[in-house]
Amino acid sequence: MDDAIRDASRRFYVAANAVMGGDAGPMLALWSASEAVTYAAPNGVLLRGPAALRAYWEEAAKLNRTAARSVTAVGEILALHIHDDVAYTVTIEHLTVAEGAQLQHLQARASHIYRLEDGGTWHLLHRHAEQPVSAVDESERPTAAEA
Repeated sequence: MDDAIRDASRRFYVAANAVMGGDAGPMLALWSASEAVTYAAPNGVLLRGPAALRAYWEEAAKLNRTAARSVTAVGEILALHIHDDVAYTVTIEHLTVAEGAQLQHLQARASHIYRLEDGGTWHLLHRHAEQPVSAVDESERPTAAEA
């Protein structure tokens, strides 16, 4: 069953990249239709319910259609747990921002909660994402013993 959650996570980042390219459709298809859906966005706003999520992702896609920069995202799962029809992932998001010839590499942490719905499909029920920060060279990060 881990593979199904890994696939749901992969689909999230495919959908996130579609939003960055101006298309909210794949992202909207991932979310549960439940009124219980929530998104704690990187800007500190807590979105509640399908209507708020639809408005958020459609606006994000609209803004990205005309943006001077492009952003791509890849998720790296650090933790994954499944219990019955609910699962969560904790990820590091690796972001690349391209503006002209300039590339910037960022990272952010995000958590996702999925629920098994619709005859066996994992849908996103909650996402919490932090503001991206400059990518850290892991060889420079202090270990727990050094911190």
